[in-house]
Amino acid sequence: MPQQRIKTLIGELHDMYGDDQPSEAQRRLLDDVERHIHPAGAKAPPDPAMLETMELLIEDMEEEHPRTSAVLREIMITLKNIGV
Repeated sequence: MPQQRIKTLIGELHDMYGDDQPSEAQRRLLDDVERHIHPAGAKAPPDPAMLETMELLIEDMEEEHPRTSAVLREIMITLKNIGV
């Protein structure tokens, strides 16, 4: 179930960085991801800008935060696989 997997991965990020203050871009991105999680079959317009933003954030974080980047990449792949 991709929706549950995404929620689990977002939970992992909160566990890893729950006490850290996210940047404005990180907060917007997580808000966008959470807004796009919906039951299968529910209509939601695809937002390619969100995935592009996510790819850029992953690239920026990859060297300094490889584990976070890996989790974000998995979220992005799951979102793409479910048609977001």
